[in-house]
Amino acid sequence: MVTWGRSSTIEEEPAKGLLEAFGVEVGAMYPGFSMDVGPSASVDDFIEPKGVYLVGEEDGTPLVGGGVKKLGEGLFEFKRMFVVEAGRGKGLGRALLRRLEEEARRLAGSGPFTVRMDTGAKQIAATKLYLSEGYREIKDYNGNPFASVWFEKVIRPKPKERIIMPGVKQLTAAEIKALSEADTEGRPPTALWPPRK
Repeated sequence: MVTWGRSSTIEEEPAKGLLEAFGVEVGAMYPGFSMDVGPSASVDDFIEPKGVYLVGEEDGTPLVGGGVKKLGEGLFEFKRMFVVEAGRGKGLGRALLRRLEEEARRLAGSGPFTVRMDTGAKQIAATKLYLSEGYREIKDYNGNPFASVWFEKVIRPKPKERIIMPGVKQLTAAEIKALSEADTEGRPPTALWPPRK
């Protein structure tokens, strides 16, 4: 079972090792790639309130990591998402994406917010994942020279749970209307349902 935690800094393990592995793998795909080139993903970008870096571990072994970076009010970017070879095929990429969405929700507070991210043409599995989770392709928003696809998703607040008391019937709109139009004839409200025909 994977346990999740926020890294206090990406300069220390386990985040440091995950980011180094990310750099090696992405560098092999895209000649000239460097984490120092392109949009910012600095140490400060992943420290609250600017952002956060999540790590997923199994039995103390880091398998997955990724960051949330705040771009502006209600606008976030997911950065450096990576699953190590031993963690692939277990749904960890999807789990990470959903966890990052929850972190962005926490950082955003109430109300809707927008998440953006990019990926390269050779990262086909990432593109499929993002599309399957409701992200849509958009125009280049960050000038990343190694990206070829950019994504965005607007996330709305979760609806509040309605608490229904056990044994209490939830009325439909038609039933509420009928109840409001019922001739009460001095009966208490608890005696009003069902309405008389």
